[in-house]
Amino acid sequence: MRRRALLAALASGAAASAAGCVRAPGFRPPVPDPDADAALAVTDFDVTTEKVAPDYRWLVRITGVYSTDAVGRHFTDPVVVDVADIDDPEIRDAVERTLRDGEYRTNSIPDGLRDFVARTDLVTWAANTAADATATHWSLGVFDADPGSSPAVQFDARVTDSGVSADDPAAIEFSLTNVGGETYAVFSGTVPPFSLLNATRPSDLGSESPTDFLLWNDRYADDECVGIQDDRLVVCAIGVRTPIEPGETITREYAIDPAKPRTRSLGPGDWTISDTLTYHREGEAQGPSTEVEWRVDFTLEDVETE
Repeated sequence: MRRRALLAALASGAAASAAGCVRAPGFRPPVPDPDADAALAVTDFDVTTEKVAPDYRWLVRITGVYSTDAVGRHFTDPVVVDVADIDDPEIRDAVERTLRDGEYRTNSIPDGLRDFVARTDLVTWAANTAADATATHWSLGVFDADPGSSPAVQFDARVTDSGVSADDPAAIEFSLTNVGGETYAVFSGTVPPFSLLNATRPSDLGSESPTDFLLWNDRYADDECVGIQDDRLVVCAIGVRTPIEPGETITREYAIDPAKPRTRSLGPGDWTISDTLTYHREGEAQGPSTEVEWRVDFTLEDVETE
């Protein structure tokens, strides 16, 4: 594709998107024109998201396990109820199921279960607990997963520099915005909140040996959990939670840089970056998590000069 035609295509896209000047969730600025010395240019940039979890209404689970001695250390005059003393058979069955399985997900819970859990600090199950058992008391939680709600943490991405050359990489800015009224914690691997990102050929998604290249973030070099030697990449298997306040936006810029490691496959054609955004209410690590699958598609086009 010749430079004049490429710039015309980019300008057409810019005209269609130039109605606003302040970026907010749902609005994405146009892809900028590539620099004059660019060998490749990012075009056909698109972002899609889909909320995939939770797909149930209620999460009922054990939130704490205590020995008899530990109860005395952690509680003062706790309200303790044995399973056999629960009058409502449906609530009793729900508590037994929770103690037996640890947790369960359901679209309906017995009337009164939430009130019972709210006013009961600990439950015991004498009929099912050995005399010499260490664990004797359990605390329970009932969490509303609200599966029909829109994501409170929204993912977006935009191109901040479209041209790729030997000494001037292209750049994509990834962002998370908390549009809800509560603080949430975003779960990720090292280099939070997006971790390490790779662009993959769309036809290779799900493959064990895909054609891909690494998008570069300067924090890779400073992170002790990221090891890069030549084209070999070693990453710690750790989990990191990043809080995001109501109204806050977190942004990270990643480069498409052929001078960086693991970019031998970088070249013209279609590419996809995809991952799953996972978050939960801050302070409710044991509550349900929301999962939003996101995908960024773009094309790298040759830029030919006349």
